[in-house]
Amino acid sequence: MRRRAPGFTLIEVLVVIFIIAVLASLLLLGVQRYRQKAYIEGTQGTLSKVKSALEEYYGLFREYPPDGYDFPVFRESPTGGRAQIKGSACLIYFLALPTLQEYEVGTEKKYKENDPFLADLKLDQLSGTGDLDRRLGDPTTEILDAFGNPIHYDNTGYEAGAAGGGPGRRVRVSNQSAPAVHGPDITADQHGPDPRVGAGGGALQAKNAGKYDLWSHGPDVNDVKDDIWAGETD
Repeated sequence: MRRRAPGFTLIEVLVVIFIIAVLASLLLLGVQRYRQKAYIEGTQGTLSKVKSALEEYYGLFREYPPDGYDFPVFRESPTGGRAQIKGSACLIYFLALPTLQEYEVGTEKKYKENDPFLADLKLDQLSGTGDLDRRLGDPTTEILDAFGNPIHYDNTGYEAGAAGGGPGRRVRVSNQSAPAVHGPDITADQHGPDPRVGAGGGALQAKNAGKYDLWSHGPDVNDVKDDIWAGETD
């Protein structure tokens, strides 16, 4: 009489499958956590570079770049015409491209071209299509965080060049809750609420009044609690 070769019971097979599923879930969770941490650190690095460039700009011009929300800012388009720019598109225009500095020699005005303050932006840090030069030349291009969403910039200081040499008109804190603050390449699911809105939809409160607010929506664009601010680390 032939003996039947020993095998696995259905329960044993199910137990093995369950263990494999648990191990795979734990591995996937670990990978996701590692990836999110890397994205957060990458976003912090981008904000840190922009912050350093802003301070260099301030050191030369004694003011921070306009944000395009309080006072219109226009940029020439390589294809012709002018386009109004806002937010991180202003950061590209004033920080990632050469700037002209006006100075006086006696009674004569002269101009000096300065190298970009933010010269090391990569392709994946910019919205739009095409190579780096094309994106930097497009007025609608914005700076992206590591999650692929646009960062936000709001000048909360004073308007420069006020009559009489005073500090200028107070620049208001601009509500950036509406997707319309972005260019055409940014979709609604890449944009979230302004984290500076007070409880119950109250008045906006600048995080750095008199200077600028610079932040990313973080891992979840709709959750203001995980927003990433320039200069902050976990």
